[in-house]
Amino acid sequence: MSIMQTKQEKAQEAIAKTNKSIAKQNEESRKHRALQAKIDNMPNPIKFVEQKNQWAELRNCVKNWERKIEIAEVAAKKARATIRQAGGYIDDGGMDNIDYN
Repeated sequence: MSIMQTKQEKAQEAIAKTNKSIAKQNEESRKHRALQAKIDNMPNPIKFVEQKNQWAELRNCVKNWERKIEIAEVAAKKARATIRQAGGYIDDGGMDNIDYN
């Protein structure tokens, strides 16, 4: 009788161990499904990088145009000063006082 009892106890221990393993695997599976759902909802990182590069390019373009405007304004002031020194008249309609910012 004791041999059968020992076998039965070992079988019950194995069953309990297997049930714990199944529960642990179910928990891991649930965590992986939740993580996968988060990953599926994330924005595309390649698209983000492309948008950031495009933004940087546009920002540089704006800086370049602002610098070109500054250079043109300085050149226009020099040209007006040269014309005035030569005795000429300039009717710029008050363009000297315009602030483009």
